[in-house]
Amino acid sequence: MSTFVSTGIFALTDGAIYALMALGLTLVFGVMRAINFAHGELCTLGGYAFVVMGALVPWMPPVLAVLAAPLVGFCLGWMLHWTLLTPRATFSRFKYGDFVMVATFAVSIIIQNAFILIFGPAYVRPDSLLAGSFPMPGGSMISGDRLVSTVAAVIGIAAVWWFLRSTQTGRSWRAINQNAVGAEVVGIDVRRSSRAAFAVGCALAAFSGGLFAPLFSVYPTAGIVPVTKGFMIIILGGLGSVPGALVGGLLVGIVDEFGAVYVSTAYSDIYGFLLMLAILLVKPRGLFATATRQF
Repeated sequence: MSTFVSTGIFALTDGAIYALMALGLTLVFGVMRAINFAHGELCTLGGYAFVVMGALVPWMPPVLAVLAAPLVGFCLGWMLHWTLLTPRATFSRFKYGDFVMVATFAVSIIIQNAFILIFGPAYVRPDSLLAGSFPMPGGSMISGDRLVSTVAAVIGIAAVWWFLRSTQTGRSWRAINQNAVGAEVVGIDVRRSSRAAFAVGCALAAFSGGLFAPLFSVYPTAGIVPVTKGFMIIILGGLGSVPGALVGGLLVGIVDEFGAVYVSTAYSDIYGFLLMLAILLVKPRGLFATATRQF
């Protein structure tokens, strides 16, 4: 029983961070109808931002130092959209989406090589967010790092949900998600809203990377696995669906952890894909897909 409970706790904690990361991909796709292929490198950037902040300001509590991750991700996302993606926004939406995918794929390669040049290939890990372990139901224990990361991820998800429902910018994103032309007709600045959505999506990617950093090591190619899971999550949840990203993240966390414990760790990267294929056989557009994609 203790093994089952502890596995469930690990699954929910990983799933919460996966959902936070996938939420960034969903925001970008929902507003811009494009995929950010640099999302994984932005996760890695968040981990390195946490490490660097801890080294530069050693007296700062790690719980505060990790907030450097979303700040750096937001600034880089805003700059990338302003300098690289905005000049091509006059293209049709289909062609613009293709351009964003190619451009962000090139950016991902550049960022990855910049990490190797600056930090080297070594694995690094930031200071612990919270030292020690804490008892959980069923007699299992959870580390302070995992506990804080989970709480921070849940707070981040709740903040994004509130932002989408309660702010003018969030409502603009939802309007663009449903009908970009109609949103522009009623006076919404689609270009500015897209830039804000892209920057927030990058911030969420970096934040999830910062939360993963104390649990795993940070290295130049660390973002490959998270971004693969992120694409898996948004596909099985339904492209452009916020509830789909949340439920998909939790489902992937559950099947990964329980598969590793009760089947084999050798196939830990396969379980999520099997789940995705099973869901797509029943619902080809994903769990929460609608006739018109909506947040």
